[in-house]
Amino acid sequence: GDAGELSALDALVGQEGVVAEVRSRLEAARVGASGGEDAHVLFFYGYPGTGKTYLAELIATAAHGRAAPPHYRKFAMQNYRTDEDLWKLVSPPCGIKGEGAFAALFAGAHGEGREKGEGRGARAASAPVGPVVVFDEIEEARRDFMTTALVNAIDHRGFVEYTLKRADGSDGCDTRHAPTAGAIFVLTSNCFLDELAEVWRRHAAGGRPHADAYEATRAEMERRIFTDAIPCSRADGTPSPFAAGKMRDRMRGNAFPFLPLSGEQMAAAFEMQLERRANHYEDENGVSLHWTRDFARLAMPAPSPAASASAASDGGESVRKRIDVLMRLDSHSVERLYASAASRCRPRRLEALILHTRAGTPAAEPICAGGDRAEGDAEEQRAAPTSAPPQRHHSLGGEARPLGGRSGGGNSGGGGGSPEPAAGRFARESVPERVLDAEGEARLARLRLEGEAALAAARQAHRAEVEGLRRELAEAREVLWGWEMSRAWIGAAALASLAIALLSSSWLPWA
Repeated sequence: GDAGELSALDALVGQEGVVAEVRSRLEAARVGASGGEDAHVLFFYGYPGTGKTYLAELIATAAHGRAAPPHYRKFAMQNYRTDEDLWKLVSPPCGIKGEGAFAALFAGAHGEGREKGEGRGARAASAPVGPVVVFDEIEEARRDFMTTALVNAIDHRGFVEYTLKRADGSDGCDTRHAPTAGAIFVLTSNCFLDELAEVWRRHAAGGRPHADAYEATRAEMERRIFTDAIPCSRADGTPSPFAAGKMRDRMRGNAFPFLPLSGEQMAAAFEMQLERRANHYEDENGVSLHWTRDFARLAMPAPSPAASASAASDGGESVRKRIDVLMRLDSHSVERLYASAASRCRPRRLEALILHTRAGTPAAEPICAGGDRAEGDAEEQRAAPTSAPPQRHHSLGGEARPLGGRSGGGNSGGGGGSPEPAAGRFARESVPERVLDAEGEARLARLRLEGEAALAAARQAHRAEVEGLRRELAEAREVLWGWEMSRAWIGAAALASLAIALLSSSWLPWA
């Protein structure tokens, strides 16, 4: 596949220590400094939803340009507990059916030998970096897989073993080894959370620099996991995935704890998702998306004693889940605000959308083609619910990292300024930068005031029009009443004339 860029790793907010180490190893592999004989192995453990699997995807993107087969495969280990399921992962014994998907990454889909770098779907002999293989929730793996197939793959001059039917058609199979040199194995786990919370809290106390506290935490946790052999969980007695001594020896120096994100880091992660969505809306729909800092801070944990107390025990709701709620699942999510704004602009086109908060609730200011705000927007905003935003989660501390993106909100991970937004489609003066500064906030307030003034004027005009219609109706009723009265008088006069005529004619014979 096409080579990726190491800058892809900047998409992960937080976990700077892990990202720095991964970047260093990928750079070494690219220039051939790693020797090319062994596979690379990384053990990511810690709080759920903090980016372990996501970083594995970014590694594949940085190494190969995309996180997709044949350069990237993820295996959820809870799916391979029975013998039958295990043969779907590793190459089955002779005569037993099984796809052996893990072995096929290196042996090739048709079983050709890999000793000479052959085989479809795996690394070519000259490529510096092989496929990225993720074993998710490694604590769920079978012990025999850990001590045979996996340890063989990550060992010095590692290999995967597979069987092939004999080419001459005779009974039996041949066993072969395919090298795993250059491959990147990522093991993820939610183990050791209690110990990690306690160790991190102690090393991070007293205002110690984040990088120093992280390295001290990593060193102590490595000793506890691989020397003291602590269990995965003391609460339920789940054993360590590295109970076997040879696994512990191979994994030393390759374990990286993932810490809960701070509130600022969670807001930064949300802003990165907003940047991606803004790029999509602009490229695909021709809509410019902007937001205030308060809107991005909806991803931050609620500042309460209860939040701080529970943060160390549960690590907080998954950051990815929280952002997913804000982007698409909540009744005031970005996607629903966008859809509502587009509907209010019809038949005109939605040109820009400004995301902000109203009484702690996500809200939006649509700008329709021609620079007008959406009809009914101010009234709908006024009627928006003012209850608390969706439930927020708790987290521990850390340092925020700078933002990246095509336009707006901050600098890239490399420290350079973000490119200026392209002139053209939305270069109107009334449209602010994506992340609104003080001037943008003032402009948003002006838009609100203008909208409220326009609504008040429209209501006043409507009231005047209604009063005019009422007057016209009253006048029409008076005319109708006069007409009815005239009809009544004319009818009465006609009857009187008829009566007189009849009476006169009845007296004629007596005249």
